[in-house]
Amino acid sequence: MLGQLKFRQAVCSESELLTDICQRAKQSHGYDEEMMKIFLGDGDMVISAEAIERDTFMLALLADHVVGFAHLMPVEIPETIYLEDLFIEPDAQGLGVGRALFNWALGEAGFRGFSWLEWDSDPNAVAFYLKMGGEQISEEESTLIPGRMIPKFRRAT
Repeated sequence: MLGQLKFRQAVCSESELLTDICQRAKQSHGYDEEMMKIFLGDGDMVISAEAIERDTFMLALLADHVVGFAHLMPVEIPETIYLEDLFIEPDAQGLGVGRALFNWALGEAGFRGFSWLEWDSDPNAVAFYLKMGGEQISEEESTLIPGRMIPKFRRAT
């Protein structure tokens, strides 16, 4: 099925579509309605047209349907670019779409001259990022949920 996987840049008019994918993918980790309200309350799970215009968003498509996306964002850390978002539609999870988008992000970071790709991980996605060769460099307490720790990763490009 991944033989049919295609990539293209996102356009600003797709902000609502990407927001929906982000939210469905997050909920697929088993979060209940109460937790989703907390996540949605801070606006962090909303993809704006301004972010699409400012940063780099790569879409993954199967049969011409967007099934996931990766979002690279500049940061003020020397030689580093941030993987701000990597979300896959629940029905496309486990098909290799996440791996393909992560590999695109890693390659794009290197192509642009960055030495490091860094990202925060949902605690439920740690195993995936370890499989991708990520090194957990720290963890920080969530600003939304006291006591919830957010793993931070990096990988050389």
